[in-house]
Amino acid sequence: MKRAARVPERAYIIAFDLKSEQTGAALGMLTVYLDSSVYGWLDERDAERVARKAFNRNGLRVVRSYLNLVEAVRIPNAAQRAKRVRLLSRIGRPETEPQYYRLLREVLVTISSRHSDWIPGGAPLRDFRTEIQTGERRAWATLREDPFMQPVSMSRFPELVRSHASRQRQRQDWERNGWHQALIPCSEHLAQQLLPALDTMPDYERYWRIHMADHWATQLERQAPRGVTLGAIDHDDWMRLWVLEVQPAEVPTSWLYWLAEYYQTQRRVTYGNLVDAWHAAYLRRVDVFATTDADFYRTLQSVRAVATMALGRCALIERARSDVDGVIDSLVA
Repeated sequence: MKRAARVPERAYIIAFDLKSEQTGAALGMLTVYLDSSVYGWLDERDAERVARKAFNRNGLRVVRSYLNLVEAVRIPNAAQRAKRVRLLSRIGRPETEPQYYRLLREVLVTISSRHSDWIPGGAPLRDFRTEIQTGERRAWATLREDPFMQPVSMSRFPELVRSHASRQRQRQDWERNGWHQALIPCSEHLAQQLLPALDTMPDYERYWRIHMADHWATQLERQAPRGVTLGAIDHDDWMRLWVLEVQPAEVPTSWLYWLAEYYQTQRRVTYGNLVDAWHAAYLRRVDVFATTDADFYRTLQSVRAVATMALGRCALIERARSDVDGVIDSLVA
């Protein structure tokens, strides 16, 4: 058999491997994502066995995420926490590619494809993917051995969600008062190009473009994989890239996150918004996305209404329902 040529690392980042989620689709099954509210709903009814049989009977493959695990291990009560971890490990299947890897891959490839001098040595994405996958597998393995265990890092989680909620409330105020002009630090010449363009954009598009530019301006160096060296980045070119050039299909994970956050700011801000917005990014990767949270469901439907790419269908499960079989059957309707 002829051996395939090895793809150099630099070619790998610029080629942008659009490998799809290898889930049940290859087996003719529908893929389903359950946010943590659905796992809580199943947990309250001790419905692990019933749910597993119903998912299998309907040809549904449940994809679990690291976000599901994070929300499980933050449960204060040890017995409830262990029960949730067991439910996750027995109903859900691991995702093919970690969300965090996909997020950074999309951002790095988008930047490098237009400004290779900003990432002159390319990015060791294969190594980074392996590192993230290994870390997540270890976390799951540790919790399978001791589901009562709670990572020390979880002590910071309440502070993190409170801080995010505070920032989101601030963004609500900025939006009501023409905030986007204050978030564009660039030369006067470039501002004359950007501001008219931003003023003609729908609010949701202006929101994700400005916050992508603002977020990655500070986080790129902190979150880039080990081995990545960043070159000098011209600030005007940076703002032009995110405000005028990048398209949603190039950065779908980030785009879905910021779009979900935009619609969250149209409603009451809650402490669950941070993780919910990251859950929303799974709309791109599955056939059906289920939740019991009515506000979050409306956010997801708002995202789907303006989407420029194919997204999964949303299903709202009524928390009062007790017929687990009937609810799961309805996901294939």
